[in-house]
This record gives sequence, C-alpha cells and structure tokens, in this order.
Amino acid sequence: LNVYLDRARFLAENAAADQRVIASTRRDFDRLVSRGKVESKDLDLYLDKIAELPPAERTKALRDLTKAMNDGRIEGRF
Repeated sequence: LNVYLDRARFLAENAAADQRVIASTRRDFDRLVSRGKVESKDLDLYLDKIAELPPAERTKALRDLTKAMNDGRIEGRF
C-alpha cells in the first residue's frame, strides 16, 4: 500500500511541477511576442525551456513558436 501511496504522491508532485514549467514557458512565449524582434540567444534560451516540457506540451510550444515566427509576430533567427 505504501508503494502505491508513494507513487501517487510522486505523480502528483511531477504533475504540479509540469504545470509550473508549462505556465512559465507560456509567459516567456508571451514576452517574446510582445518584444517582436528577438536575439538568437533569447530564442536559444526559450528552446532550452521548451525541452523541459512534457512531450505534448513541447510539441504545442514548438508549433506556437514556428507559427509566430512565420506570421511575423516574432522576428528572429536561430
């Protein structure tokens, strides 16, 4: 029983940590969009942060970044 409780606690803690990283990454994306033109180093830092996301959220974040760069909301190069 303790093993199951420990696993449940572990999963809950990881889910909470994932939500914090997702929220932080979203705020960073909004800041990039508000700045418009960004330096390569800023994009690199953002990509490093995206790498920490769970797979589904990582895919969404990369899609949002690509779309923002393609439609001109973010100007920058990798």
